[in-house]
Amino acid sequence: MTDATRFNDEFADRLFQDAERFVNQPELVQAIAAASVDAKRHAEAIESPEDFMRRAGLKLPDGLAFDLFAHTPRSLPFPDWTPWVIELSNCKRIYRIECEPVQEVGKQRKCKLVEREFCLGWRIYPSPWPRGPVAE
Repeated sequence: MTDATRFNDEFADRLFQDAERFVNQPELVQAIAAASVDAKRHAEAIESPEDFMRRAGLKLPDGLAFDLFAHTPRSLPFPDWTPWVIELSNCKRIYRIECEPVQEVGKQRKCKLVEREFCLGWRIYPSPWPRGPVAE
């Protein structure tokens, strides 16, 4: 087995440090916060994460992938193994009473409790996926 096909701890550590620096940039934190409270920005960010990062003045370091999502994924972003994944989600759940308009004076109108969830999260991970550790 060659060194090129073997998992490299140093490479994974460097990517992890690059990822930590990237996700801690104030520009990313501010852009995520703004998109978390503005429905238009939220939709634009989910539709095109690349444009979202470009508008925020951010460049993703080589060797990393960055996903934005509206609902926390129930699976990992890769087929089987990766040395690490950093993920953060910010969800708000709003409950409000919505009522039908009044049809006639004196008639009771129907109301119901409506739940709405508004989420914006991200994950960053190595890409392409490095091969996992191999038993010799």
